[in-house]
Amino acid sequence: MRSLGQNVSLALGVLAVLSVFLPIGALERALVEPMARHLLMVAVAAPLLTLGGALDPIRRREWMRTLESPTTAWTIFVAVFAFWLWPAVFRWAAGNEFILTFEYLSILAAALVFWDVALSGDRPLRLCYGARALFLMTAAVATDLPAVLMALAPTANYTTPGEYSVHWGLSTLQYQQFAGLLMWMPANVVFFGFAAFLFTRWLSSEEHGLQGMT
Repeated sequence: MRSLGQNVSLALGVLAVLSVFLPIGALERALVEPMARHLLMVAVAAPLLTLGGALDPIRRREWMRTLESPTTAWTIFVAVFAFWLWPAVFRWAAGNEFILTFEYLSILAAALVFWDVALSGDRPLRLCYGARALFLMTAAVATDLPAVLMALAPTANYTTPGEYSVHWGLSTLQYQQFAGLLMWMPANVVFFGFAAFLFTRWLSSEEHGLQGMT
């Protein structure tokens, strides 16, 4: 039976996903807006849905077990994220609503599998708390690269249709840098926050194990 906490997490996760697809008028194609949607998918919706047990109905299927091999889940998540945040691919997707929708959904799917490995321990290939903390931290560093490139690049490589930099009184490059920081900093707070929690649990379990040996 599902707990109240799971139901709340699932409901909030669904709301986060729905908010990604809500039209927001003139800002809909602005550069900052896709970064905010990526952030919602990866650092809000996916962990909430995972904590809510969204993948429980399919977790025991053979193909799902294959995807949830830690190495496979990590590689797919990082590869999918890096692909869509490559400058040329980003500009291509920004000009087509169908491709943009597919982008968001593919990032969500990869993030769901990734977070399910990171936060769930009831599987044959279970990782200990310390390994799951490392799993999260290495992925955070790997997925930081596109955001770091956006924030520190000397030229504007992530321009999109309907650029809104002038509306905010910024140059195109400054607008890109702001979008990169938006994707970089908040996501790291979530990833490293969960990693710190798991690392603390690992230290606690190791301490209890040592006490049991004395």
